[in-house]
Amino acid sequence: MPKSKRETLVTLAKATRKGKERKQQIIEEIRSEIDDHNSLYVFHYENMRNSFLKDARSALNGRIFMGKNKVMMVALGRSAEEEHAAGLHTVAAHLTGDCGLFITDMPKEDVQKYFREFRRQGFAKEGQKATQTIRLPAGPLQIVNEAAEGEVPAPIKFAGTMEPLFRSLGLPTTLKSGEIHLTREHVVCRVGDTLTAEQCKLLKQFHIMMADMRMTLRCAWTKEGGFESLDGSAVAGEEEAEEKIVAEDDE
Repeated sequence: MPKSKRETLVTLAKATRKGKERKQQIIEEIRSEIDDHNSLYVFHYENMRNSFLKDARSALNGRIFMGKNKVMMVALGRSAEEEHAAGLHTVAAHLTGDCGLFITDMPKEDVQKYFREFRRQGFAKEGQKATQTIRLPAGPLQIVNEAAEGEVPAPIKFAGTMEPLFRSLGLPTTLKSGEIHLTREHVVCRVGDTLTAEQCKLLKQFHIMMADMRMTLRCAWTKEGGFESLDGSAVAGEEEAEEKIVAEDDE
C-alpha cells in the first residue's frame, strides 16, 4: 500500500541551540569574575559526575566554570595582545583536555588542600577501565560488598523478577523456586578490561563502584603574582603557550 502523502513527521520537542550569544555570555561572566576576585586556578578532572561537582561548588567559596575549552581560552585571552589581564594567555595554554576554571578569593593553601583531598567514588561508565576482577560463582546470585569498619557485610539478594534483566545483560541465569541462580561461574569483568554498557549496568546493580573521581590543580594566577605552575611542569613561555593553543584549534 503506498504511503499516504498526508502523513508528516511533526517534532514536538523544540530546543533552541546555544549560539554565539550564549558563548559571549560565558566569556563575559568569566571576565567579570576575574575582575571581582584575586585568583584563578585551572584544574583537571577525572570521572566527573554532576553530584560530585555539586559537592565541590557547595564547599568552595568562588565560581567554577566548566565547558568548551576554546570559549574559556577566549575569555582569558589566547595571546599577549588579547589577554584580559597580564599573564592570562599563559594560563589559557593549560586549558586542554578535561579541565575547568576556579575563580576565588580563598587562600591558596585552602584551595590546594581541598583539591588535593577531594576524592569521590562513582559507578563506571562505558569505555572506562575495570579496576578489579568480579567473578560470580555458580549457584544462588548474591553479592557481598565490603562493609564499613566494625560492620558485618550483608549480602545483596535480588528478586526473581530481575532474572530476565540479568539474562539480557549476559549472565547465565535461571530461576529455581523463585530464586535467581547462575548455571555456571561467570566473570563480569577483569582488571584492565574496557567496560561495555552491559558490564556497567551489572556493576551498578551489584553496587560496585569503579570510577575514582578526583580533581588536580594545574596552575594558578593571581593579580599580584601572575602565573604559577602547580603540577610540576615548567612555566610555559609565550612560544609554548601559542603551540598549545594552535594544537587545541586543530582538534
